[in-house]
Amino acid sequence: MKCTEEAHRPVDCGTVAKWILKNSAECENMNWILANSKPCPKCK
Repeated sequence: MKCTEEAHRPVDCGTVAKWILKNSAECENMNWILANSKPCPKCK
């Protein structure tokens, strides 16, 4: 397996791949929440 990510020493490539996948999933969740929710009318 050839890693195409930026240098990430001392972290191994598998850990970096898992981290990137986790962060992208969290980003997608946040985008959905922002697009499909609205602020509480009582909070200011």
